[in-house]
Amino acid sequence: MNASSTDKQTPVVIVGAGGVMAATYIPLIRSHTSAPLILVELDPAKVLRLQRDYPGATVIRSLDGTGCVPDIAFVLSNTPAHFGNLRDLLRMGCKRMFVEKPVVLNASEAEQLEAEAEMVPSSSIHVAYLMRFSRSVSQLKALMSGFHAEPREIHVEWGKNRTGDKRPTAGALADESVHGMGIIVDLLRPYRPSGLTISARVGFVPYVDIASQSLASSADAFFPASPSSGVSSVIQPVGMPNTIATLRSSFLRVSQHRVVNGAFQAAGDVYLFEIQFDAISDGKRCDHLTVIRASDQSVLCDTNSANNRVADEIEAFFALAEQGEIDERLTTMDAALVLLRITEACERSNADGFSAELVKLQGSVAPERTLNLSVA
Repeated sequence: MNASSTDKQTPVVIVGAGGVMAATYIPLIRSHTSAPLILVELDPAKVLRLQRDYPGATVIRSLDGTGCVPDIAFVLSNTPAHFGNLRDLLRMGCKRMFVEKPVVLNASEAEQLEAEAEMVPSSSIHVAYLMRFSRSVSQLKALMSGFHAEPREIHVEWGKNRTGDKRPTAGALADESVHGMGIIVDLLRPYRPSGLTISARVGFVPYVDIASQSLASSADAFFPASPSSGVSSVIQPVGMPNTIATLRSSFLRVSQHRVVNGAFQAAGDVYLFEIQFDAISDGKRCDHLTVIRASDQSVLCDTNSANNRVADEIEAFFALAEQGEIDERLTTMDAALVLLRITEACERSNADGFSAELVKLQGSVAPERTLNLSVA
């Protein structure tokens, strides 16, 4: 889909336009629409840079200054600002919103956002979960479906080195670990487990400046006094006694490392799989999928897929926003909030001393513990 004269000329709003992700998103957004851009950025220094770098755009410091009701908005701000940004856009009547994950910080904000969204049924929010657009993940799911296979083990190692990042952080671990949890949930979703039993430990290592973290925590309750550095979880899907999943996500790594491996069973055979994300092949980043039969080590799949996750996700969002085309890989707000609540279960489990936290995915229990894995 390319920009054309038929594009709607209602401005596209980009909140947090001075952030790290904006440099990736803005060129992609421009490739899909010729509509004028309104760039919203709070930081005065970044405002000046945006005015210099995007002379054709309107640059403002608050959503109050948009002067219009946008059809499409992108929220690329830091996680603590997501709720306020989305609430304001909903109240403005914005029709389609795309927000960086995690959608909000915690279950309390999730409930408030759900209430706000219910008041504007014509609006929709989609959340950036790039791994659902990994062609290797899609290939693995298709292979398992074609074999009528059931997963037996899913193990995710997910992390990167943030020890040089001295900024205070809120929601950062959820922002990282939810990628891995999302892959686990995505692979389990077709089998419709009635719940997940989660045991977890959350690590707290002072990889950021503690004085700055403490100051941020005293000024804003969203900032923990000690920054979380890693989480290790054991996930048991209820109703699937022969299936187990684990997730280890950390900021304390020598280098970025994102791998999922495991096993599935089909017609009496066991197959082993591994996906290496952001592998390097011929000097280019790609996702690499390997599948072998355990009995004879024969290779069923050994393929690289181009890493076009961001571009594919933005294209799918514009296809929905402009043509109403639904791509099942797009993550709805409901699905994103399921993942948010699952990551919160890890924190609750940790607080209870490594006890198991049962997260209901279907059934009738207290609303804050009722999660539906089947949401799109």
